[in-house]
Amino acid sequence: MLTRRTLAQLGLGAGAMSIIGSLFGCKEGGGLGLGSSHTYEGHLIKTVRYTYGGGMTGGGVSSELARQKDGSVTLTTREKEWHNSREQGFDYVVDESAFDRFAEIANEYGLLRASKRKMSDMIVYDAPTGHVSYSVMTEDGSYDLDASFSITSEQELTEREREGFWAVSTALSELAAASEGTPYLEPINATLAVNGVQFQFFLNDSSASIDLGKRGSITIMLEDHGDNGKAFHLERPLDVSDAPLATGAAGTICYDAAENAVVIFYADGAPADGLYELGTTQYAFDAQYIAEIEPGEAYFYTNYISDGDEGETDSPTVGALCYVSYHNGGGMEGSSESITLMRDENDDVVLEYERSEGPGDEAEPERFVLDGGAFDEFSRFVDEYGLRDASERPESEIQALDAPTMSITFGYSLYGATCRAST
Repeated sequence: MLTRRTLAQLGLGAGAMSIIGSLFGCKEGGGLGLGSSHTYEGHLIKTVRYTYGGGMTGGGVSSELARQKDGSVTLTTREKEWHNSREQGFDYVVDESAFDRFAEIANEYGLLRASKRKMSDMIVYDAPTGHVSYSVMTEDGSYDLDASFSITSEQELTEREREGFWAVSTALSELAAASEGTPYLEPINATLAVNGVQFQFFLNDSSASIDLGKRGSITIMLEDHGDNGKAFHLERPLDVSDAPLATGAAGTICYDAAENAVVIFYADGAPADGLYELGTTQYAFDAQYIAEIEPGEAYFYTNYISDGDEGETDSPTVGALCYVSYHNGGGMEGSSESITLMRDENDDVVLEYERSEGPGDEAEPERFVLDGGAFDEFSRFVDEYGLRDASERPESEIQALDAPTMSITFGYSLYGATCRAST
């Protein structure tokens, strides 16, 4: 543990000790960074946060230990499978002493110093990343920017610092496992995607909203609904057994049972028999922009998490595998080969093989049309060999520069026939 006494034992003078102490956060009788307690030198740790995820899939996990304004200390854990999944997790109330362990970790592994490391030159774009952050305040409630810090897994950390980075994650998980929490499930969200523009909606928990969520991702034909709304028709009626009646207010999304259509009101309407409310726009000002949408094709999807009973769907399920790619090569030699299984613009399943002997070699890829069941075997590989979990492992610290690399990429549909790659 690096203290002023340790510095003195190294034969450094008072001036040198002051400079080094300032750089590395050394305190008399304390350790590197935060000292040995969540209260130190008139300071308090306010929050400890860990996140991991992002990249092409957009999913991830997060945990946060935080002091609340009422004096309580809470722990929240959240996770989502991909960027549009419904977030779920637990909320806990824990003892203030929980901060002690995180002060010890920051002190033991030198996390304040680690936060000053430069970013690595070897960064994998669109890959998941990890983050650890501590926010620190003085007892009068003001933040101390010098004591607060943030670390990312993409920094050039020492082996010891990287151990400390993951020790924060482990400690938060252990704290959650030792506590009793209240389950959390994010409200159902829906998205209307039109010409690259997305409009978000909060849906209620009625049977009609859940029924709509189970439909997966659907391609719709949006049309005008009177002079105050936009609508699209469904293939099957929704279950309205407990759905609330709608007022037709601006900014609401409703179900018109008589027309078997979902209606989005951008201006106030009036209540009507068979009109049920599904939810509201996430942003009130979206209503005026929805009014300007021209009739035509669009996509509608939700973040609904299934309970295992999918029922019937109107289209391929959100998250269906639609892209598998293998690539090997690069480096100094530059030669490479790639094999890609994907759905093209006509929704046909095609296999493409391409080999390049180096920069400037632009050979035309060989192309084959296959049966739609070609994806089934690869879906089995993902589950059988735990490839989704494997993709979340940290990058190796030993990397050969300018050496050939190998990668496998899986892509899943977000809505309609659109596919996005996910490592």
